[in-house]
Amino acid sequence: MQVIAHGIQDIDFVNDQGERIQGTRLYIGYRDDKVAGQRTDKLFLKKGFPIPKELVPGAVLDLSFDINRHLDKVLVVSTPAGK
Repeated sequence: MQVIAHGIQDIDFVNDQGERIQGTRLYIGYRDDKVAGQRTDKLFLKKGFPIPKELVPGAVLDLSFDINRHLDKVLVVSTPAGK
């Protein structure tokens, strides 16, 4: 699935159960025939998930999901000019 990275946010907090949550929130946009413009979503990548160094806002990404629809891989297809 090809998407555009709109934003990247580092996450580090303690939830109500006292568990520390660390990772990266990725804000993405992609084509959807039912939406004028782009559909947008956010994905949470746990700490340790392999994130490409080239990942910057505006990059075109190819996302792969496993059989359970969990994000499996992020591949940077292209980055915006000048980044």
